[in-house]
Amino acid sequence: MKRLSLVLLIVALWSPVLFAGAEIFFVAKRVGPELIINGSFEAQNTTGWTENGSPTITYVADPTDGVYCINVVRGTQPHAIYQGITTEIGATYRIKASCKSPSAAVIKVVVYDDAWASVKDEIAITIYDAWTNANTTFVATSTTTYIAPYFGPTAGDVGRLDFVSVARIL
Repeated sequence: MKRLSLVLLIVALWSPVLFAGAEIFFVAKRVGPELIINGSFEAQNTTGWTENGSPTITYVADPTDGVYCINVVRGTQPHAIYQGITTEIGATYRIKASCKSPSAAVIKVVVYDDAWASVKDEIAITIYDAWTNANTTFVATSTTTYIAPYFGPTAGDVGRLDFVSVARIL
């Protein structure tokens, strides 16, 4: 009986240590509905997105998921495409995107407030010719927030984008 009690005591003392990582691992954040329109570019168009600075846009069969992704050759503006979404001031949002640069350009996914005056957050991707999944959160400071991928510092830089997603964390 003493041996069983000792084993139970050891298990009881060690279980928080043994399962602490598992608790964190299995705690998932609930999110609201998807706010990005056409974040996977499967329809081979920029519906929901605004083109900026005359980029050259094509759709290529090199996605992270599905059949197509968007391939952007930067024109005169680094934010070749952007999308405004409705947000609630003070609420926290999760943003995810898959990015790739066949030309070794810097790719960023930038979050702006409704005045385009200040960057709320940005995810910088600099990996050459390999898909990278980027994730971050931001707190909305206006009722409209802009998601604006950045495609390199110079005209002609190339970036690929797939699976852009924004949702409110509940």
